[in-house]
Amino acid sequence: MARGPIASKQLWKIDPTIDVNRVSIEDVKIVFAQAEKRLDDTIKTGELIAGKTMTLMTLMQAYWWHLVAFLYRTGMVGHK
Repeated sequence: MARGPIASKQLWKIDPTIDVNRVSIEDVKIVFAQAEKRLDDTIKTGELIAGKTMTLMTLMQAYWWHLVAFLYRTGMVGHK
C-alpha cells in the first residue's frame, strides 16, 4: 500500500513582482531552514501515525484470532 508523494497539479511559478536582486543569502537560508523544519515535522508525524497504525493492526489481528478460536472451540464455527 505504499504510495509515492501526492503531486500537486499546480506548477510553481516565480512572482514577477519580487526583485530577486534584493533577496539576500541570509533570507534564503532562513526560508530553507524553515522548510527543513517543516519537512522534519511532517516526517515525524508520519512516523508516529505509521507506528500507531501498526500497533492498532496488531491488536485487531490478535482480537480476531481470539474470536475465531472462541467460535471454533464453542462449536459455532467449523466442525459439527
